[in-house]
Amino acid sequence: MWTISRCPSLTREDVATLPPSKCLHLGPILSEIPNNVAMWLANRVEVSCLDAQGYLRKTLPDGRVQRVGWHDRRLLARLDVLKLSANEAALLLGEKPSQRRFSKLGPKVVLVTRAGAGTTVWSEEEGLFNVPAFETQVRDATGSGDALVGGMLVTWARTNDLLWSVAVGSAVASFVVERVRAKKFGTPRQIQKRANTLLNSSSS
Repeated sequence: MWTISRCPSLTREDVATLPPSKCLHLGPILSEIPNNVAMWLANRVEVSCLDAQGYLRKTLPDGRVQRVGWHDRRLLARLDVLKLSANEAALLLGEKPSQRRFSKLGPKVVLVTRAGAGTTVWSEEEGLFNVPAFETQVRDATGSGDALVGGMLVTWARTNDLLWSVAVGSAVASFVVERVRAKKFGTPRQIQKRANTLLNSSSS
């Protein structure tokens, strides 16, 4: 991956007028949300979520993007949900993460997305489990992680059912990958049908 240019880092003034919200998802691309601003935003909502990718990259002088380690305990401890890819999880937790390593990260819930292998979920209350990916034809996976997190957060805020919420998020993501660019998210009935299929397959 290469970077041509980078936007200025966000300040509190940039986000001070955000409307009130129960849930907030932070999705930095290249550390454009400073840790102190992320902390400030997380403290303003009931449910805070972070995609760690933006804090696990740095730009080299020639523009190449390199993966780096990151472990800000203050921010991680404030988060309710942390979303990682499988490669990012290996960087923070090791190749064979244990429940103990998940618990020491800080967030109450950790989602590790594994493409066609589904999503590994750890939570303080429910431990470690896996929600499968819905089997479909993948045309473009861009945005599928954000779609999963969005569907999961909205459902979790409404139901407080983590397993069902991740299944809903996975169902939403399955519609996104079926087309080039995020053009379709599924109707509520379609999402519920796929989420039920995922739950049935995970319990069988």
